Amino acid sequence: MIKFARNPLDQEVVEKLAKFVVPCCKHVKSFLEYQNDVKKNYIAVPEWKDEITEDVFLKHYNRKYPLDTNDTQNSVHWDPTEMGYEKEVYKVRDIIQDIYKSERVDIRNTIYYPPTGYMGWHTNCESPGERFYITWASEDKKSFFRYYDHEKDEIITDYDDKGITVRQFTITKSAPYFWHCVGSECDRFSFGFRPSTWISLNFDLYQKLTNNLKGRGMSEYVNELLKEHV
Repeated sequence: MIKFARNPLDQEVVEKLAKFVVPCCKHVKSFLEYQNDVKKNYIAVPEWKDEITEDVFLKHYNRKYPLDTNDTQNSVHWDPTEMGYEKEVYKVRDIIQDIYKSERVDIRNTIYYPPTGYMGWHTNCESPGERFYITWASEDKKSFFRYYDHEKDEIITDYDDKGITVRQFTITKSAPYFWHCVGSECDRFSFGFRPSTWISLNFDLYQKLTNNLKGRGMSEYVNELLKEHV
């Protein structure tokens, strides 16, 4: 079963994330633009959409062994320490850690996708576990996270909102793998995290609980449920 949740957090938590994510993105974008004049870390790729099509997916899907990491991309992996924004990224990590009640949350990556940026199809199967991705996009519905839903036998393109979009999903180490890729026609930043837990969340239940909160905190809601069943 593919376990995927879009924007599972309440608005209060998203606003906390934005406090650290937005200024970080603006600073990194300015620095990378300046650096790119010399290093040419990324370029315009007019044919970027051709790299993440269904035909390309099927070619990889039918391989004998799954593709762990992408074999083609137009993106920049940037180091929060080098950029002077490690404290902000750590603050985001701490928020995720509090949500999961986990002893440790690993920072998987911090990536910038320029216009015509993309990351090819892959599974990450050699690093299984829960994933939490926070994305900031400069425009609405101009960038996306694309994945293969094995149960529906369908490729799903999940577009980013302008500003912050949060996604939560499970990476499996065996079939059916979680095949996914990324594409962007605008400035897109992603912050990836992996909680040190082997608990696989029931996202349907999680979202039902979230919908029932109606402005209340989770602990308040749980206390109400307990009173009803005592």
